[in-house]
Amino acid sequence: VATGALAVHLRRTDDPLVPGDAVSARPAWGSLVVSLMVGWALIAALVDIPLFARTTVYRDSQLDAALVLLRFLVALPVGAVVGGWLTRRLPAWLITAAGMLAASLGFWVMSGWDVDSLRSAWSTVPLVVAGLGFGLALAPVNAAILATTRDDTHGVASALVVVARMVGMLAA
Repeated sequence: VATGALAVHLRRTDDPLVPGDAVSARPAWGSLVVSLMVGWALIAALVDIPLFARTTVYRDSQLDAALVLLRFLVALPVGAVVGGWLTRRLPAWLITAAGMLAASLGFWVMSGWDVDSLRSAWSTVPLVVAGLGFGLALAPVNAAILATTRDDTHGVASALVVVARMVGMLAA
């Protein structure tokens, strides 16, 4: 209801917070959709990985269960820096696709884990691959929306990318 009321208000006002054409280009909408999906999957990782660790291998230590997630979280900003660097050299869609493919691959491997999988050092590999993948997708999504929006709407366009990711996290 609040979103609908905001949309009606933005259409009627002379100086809307979010101009109607701010994100009208297809790559801009694509950035918002990808960001929404990244948020959806990211919250799944942030909740499910320590929960899985706590209910399987680390039944007596919440700290040890949380530290399993650290393997994923350390890789995420590394992927973001690499993604930003690559965005200057390669098309944004290619880096985003590679990042999402890596994250999907990491999740796919994790989906086959059994109760003893975290006892193996190899369990770190899909966690790092997924974290790097999510990180890789962050910078090109922002670059794509900035490349397809007017300069005077860059602030709101960037904010919408973050909002889309947060909505994805809440919707999951």
